[in-house]
Amino acid sequence: MTRTGFGAVVQFEIVRTFRKPQFWIAAILLPVLFGVIGLVVAWSSAASSEASSSQSLDFDYVAPPGLISEQVAAAHHGSLMSDEAAGIERVKDGLLDAFFVYSGKSPGYEVAIYAQDRGSSSMAPTRS
Repeated sequence: MTRTGFGAVVQFEIVRTFRKPQFWIAAILLPVLFGVIGLVVAWSSAASSEASSSQSLDFDYVAPPGLISEQVAAAHHGSLMSDEAAGIERVKDGLLDAFFVYSGKSPGYEVAIYAQDRGSSSMAPTRS
Protein backbone atom coordinates (compact mmCIF):
# COMPACT_ATOMS: atom_id res chain seq x y z
CA MET A 1 0.00 0.00 0.00
CA THR A 2 1.48 3.33 -0.97
CA ARG A 3 1.28 6.40 1.14
CA THR A 4 -0.40 9.35 -0.42
CA GLY A 5 0.39 12.93 0.50
CA PHE A 6 -2.90 13.26 2.41
CA GLY A 7 -2.25 10.14 4.52
CA ALA A 8 1.26 11.32 5.38
CA VAL A 9 -0.07 14.72 6.50
CA VAL A 10 -2.81 13.14 8.64
CA GLN A 11 -0.37 10.73 10.27
CA PHE A 12 2.13 13.53 10.92
CA GLU A 13 -0.53 15.75 12.55
CA ILE A 14 -1.90 12.94 14.72
CA VAL A 15 1.55 11.92 15.94
CA ARG A 16 2.49 15.54 16.56
CA THR A 17 -0.71 16.15 18.54
CA PHE A 18 -0.34 12.99 20.66
CA ARG A 19 3.21 13.98 21.62
CA LYS A 20 2.13 17.31 23.11
CA PRO A 21 1.58 17.36 26.89
CA GLN A 22 -1.23 19.91 26.46
CA PHE A 23 -3.28 17.31 24.57
CA TRP A 24 -3.00 14.75 27.37
CA ILE A 25 -3.70 17.33 30.05
CA ALA A 26 -6.88 18.39 28.25
CA ALA A 27 -7.84 14.79 27.49
CA ILE A 28 -7.60 13.84 31.17
CA LEU A 29 -8.73 17.06 32.88
CA LEU A 30 -11.85 17.70 30.80
CA PRO A 31 -13.67 14.49 31.85
CA VAL A 32 -12.47 14.98 35.44
CA LEU A 33 -13.82 18.53 35.38
CA PHE A 34 -17.21 17.34 34.09
CA GLY A 35 -17.25 14.66 36.80
CA VAL A 36 -16.54 17.22 39.53
CA ILE A 37 -19.27 19.51 38.20
CA GLY A 38 -21.69 16.58 38.15
CA LEU A 39 -20.85 15.69 41.76
CA VAL A 40 -21.33 19.29 42.90
CA VAL A 41 -24.72 19.48 41.16
CA ALA A 42 -25.82 16.15 42.67
CA TRP A 43 -24.68 17.18 46.16
CA SER A 44 -26.41 20.56 45.85
CA SER A 45 -29.63 18.96 44.66
CA ALA A 46 -29.62 16.47 47.52
CA ALA A 47 -28.95 19.19 50.09
CA SER A 48 -31.68 21.40 48.64
CA SER A 49 -34.18 18.55 48.56
CA GLU A 50 -33.35 17.60 52.14
CA ALA A 51 -33.72 21.19 53.34
CA SER A 52 -37.03 21.75 51.57
CA SER A 53 -38.51 18.48 52.83
CA SER A 54 -37.74 19.41 56.44
CA GLN A 55 -39.58 22.73 56.14
CA SER A 56 -43.32 22.90 56.44
CA LEU A 57 -45.72 25.78 56.02
CA ASP A 58 -48.63 25.78 58.43
CA PHE A 59 -51.47 27.74 56.91
CA ASP A 60 -55.18 28.32 57.17
CA TYR A 61 -57.50 29.52 54.45
CA VAL A 62 -60.98 30.89 53.81
CA ALA A 63 -62.51 29.82 50.51
CA PRO A 64 -65.91 29.32 48.88
CA PRO A 65 -67.26 25.78 49.37
CA GLY A 66 -65.75 23.22 47.00
CA LEU A 67 -62.95 25.44 45.74
CA ILE A 68 -60.18 23.69 47.69
CA SER A 69 -60.28 20.07 48.82
CA GLU A 70 -59.87 19.87 52.59
CA GLN A 71 -57.96 16.58 52.22
CA VAL A 72 -55.42 18.17 49.88
CA ALA A 73 -55.01 21.19 52.15
CA ALA A 74 -54.58 18.96 55.21
CA ALA A 75 -51.90 16.95 53.40
CA HIS A 76 -49.96 20.23 53.01
CA HIS A 77 -50.45 21.32 56.66
CA GLY A 78 -53.43 23.56 55.90
CA SER A 79 -56.90 23.84 57.38
CA LEU A 80 -60.14 25.61 56.54
CA MET A 81 -61.25 28.52 58.72
CA SER A 82 -64.53 30.37 58.78
CA ASP A 83 -63.35 33.62 60.39
CA GLU A 84 -61.09 35.81 58.25
CA ALA A 85 -60.23 38.25 61.04
CA ALA A 86 -59.18 35.43 63.39
CA GLY A 87 -56.86 34.02 60.72
CA ILE A 88 -55.19 37.38 60.20
CA GLU A 89 -54.73 37.76 63.96
CA ARG A 90 -53.15 34.30 64.22
CA VAL A 91 -50.58 35.34 61.58
CA LYS A 92 -49.88 38.62 63.39
CA ASP A 93 -49.45 36.76 66.68
CA GLY A 94 -46.97 34.35 65.09
CA LEU A 95 -49.18 31.28 65.59
CA LEU A 96 -49.56 30.69 61.87
CA ASP A 97 -47.13 30.91 58.95
CA ALA A 98 -49.67 32.03 56.34
CA PHE A 99 -53.35 32.76 55.83
CA PHE A 100 -55.06 32.75 52.43
CA VAL A 101 -58.38 34.40 51.64
CA TYR A 102 -60.05 33.30 48.39
CA SER A 103 -62.94 35.53 47.42
CA GLY A 104 -64.94 36.34 44.33
CA LYS A 105 -66.57 34.12 41.80
CA SER A 106 -65.16 31.72 39.24
CA PRO A 107 -63.12 32.17 37.08
CA GLY A 108 -61.63 35.34 38.56
CA TYR A 109 -60.99 34.51 42.19
CA GLU A 110 -59.09 37.10 44.16
CA VAL A 111 -56.54 35.85 46.65
CA ALA A 112 -55.27 37.80 49.66
CA ILE A 113 -52.19 36.35 51.32
CA TYR A 114 -51.20 37.19 54.86
CA ALA A 115 -47.89 35.66 55.89
CA GLN A 116 -45.01 35.92 58.31
CA ASP A 117 -42.53 38.24 56.67
CA ARG A 118 -39.12 37.55 58.10
CA GLY A 119 -37.65 40.63 56.43
CA SER A 120 -40.05 43.35 57.55
CA SER A 121 -42.89 43.95 59.97
CA SER A 122 -45.49 44.83 57.36
CA MET A 123 -48.71 42.82 57.33
CA ALA A 124 -50.19 44.28 54.15
CA PRO A 125 -52.08 41.72 52.06
CA THR A 126 -50.76 40.70 48.68
CA ARG A 127 -53.41 40.65 45.96
CA SER A 128 -52.97 38.39 42.97
